[in-house]
Amino acid sequence: METTEHWDSHDDNIRQHDYYESTFRGLIHLAEQLDAKGLAEDTLVVVISEMTRTPRINGRAGKDHWPHCSALLLGGGFPIGRRFGGTSDYIESQLMDLGTAEVTPSGTLLKYDNFVAGLLAGMDIDPGDWFPNVTPFTGWMNP
Repeated sequence: METTEHWDSHDDNIRQHDYYESTFRGLIHLAEQLDAKGLAEDTLVVVISEMTRTPRINGRAGKDHWPHCSALLLGGGFPIGRRFGGTSDYIESQLMDLGTAEVTPSGTLLKYDNFVAGLLAGMDIDPGDWFPNVTPFTGWMNP
């Protein structure tokens, strides 16, 4: 799904609120269509970005890139309301065990390559073919 919006702004980020609304309207429509056609349990929809916005306001009253972001998994038999990892009081990602998804000081910072490698593993595709030497995030597969 492509929103065709200009997300990479560093000022006047308030207009991104409309982009979010448009994106979620599209996702709701997609989910309704998958459900109506009986495909919701067999189709996993993944929404992710390579970054998000810092919680700090910059000199142009906007927000700059932030290497901490979240992902949304919808359908495919994925449990409703399940969350993984966590954030600090400064909205920074916390270290987690990539196999259990539990926050732990001895864990690893979840990055996009771990996440995508875990999705490949979940589809029975060898993530090493695409992401050599990357530990897959498989905690999402554990109940």
